[in-house]
Amino acid sequence: LTKPRLGLSAADYARVTAEVNLVISVAATVNFDERLDNAAKMNVQGPLALLQLAEAAPRLEGFVHMSTCYVNHPRKVSGAGGPAAADAAPVNEQLYPLPYDDAPDAMLKKIVAMSPTDADAFTASHVRGRFGYPNTYTFTKSLAEHLLARRAAERGVRFSIVRPAIVGAAAAEPHVGWLDNITAASGVFLRAGLGLLRDFRCEAAGIGDIVPVDVVVNATI
Repeated sequence: LTKPRLGLSAADYARVTAEVNLVISVAATVNFDERLDNAAKMNVQGPLALLQLAEAAPRLEGFVHMSTCYVNHPRKVSGAGGPAAADAAPVNEQLYPLPYDDAPDAMLKKIVAMSPTDADAFTASHVRGRFGYPNTYTFTKSLAEHLLARRAAERGVRFSIVRPAIVGAAAAEPHVGWLDNITAASGVFLRAGLGLLRDFRCEAAGIGDIVPVDVVVNATI
């Protein structure tokens, strides 16, 4: 994601742009605590480079970007299963104004130029503090949505965003319970099933935001 031409040789890049008709942007770092400047390079600059590839494809019919429903974490929501604030409202399928004054491209430029120390300090004071995001993953995914949507509109590219919640084991395909890694909720379930995890602190009235991986894949396609 961070290499020139996305790591492709000049010949492979030319072949992809000549033959591709649909681009699905899925690659990203899903390390929630990735250092902010690195997360921005992978989760924002990477998809922008992929969109640039798509723009050069004469047969292109569409560009689909995999995001997360938690890009709207700073918003007060209703219908989440627990007590909601009096001024809460449903979160619709749209791009909401970002919770900071900087233009998205200016924010990206500022972040990627930060030193590791400044990136960590900015994450604590602004990303988690002033802006209200829980981690660098959701923050960079939110930033990417706005930059991709604007650029796609400017270049006339048909653009869609998929926002799944926590992706869990398959419901049916390729078979019930299939998954290829043990992370996030899957790690919790495994440890509970093995008897290693006996207590888990949570909101009793909350809803587990978990969607089967095959449902996400089929919806994306």
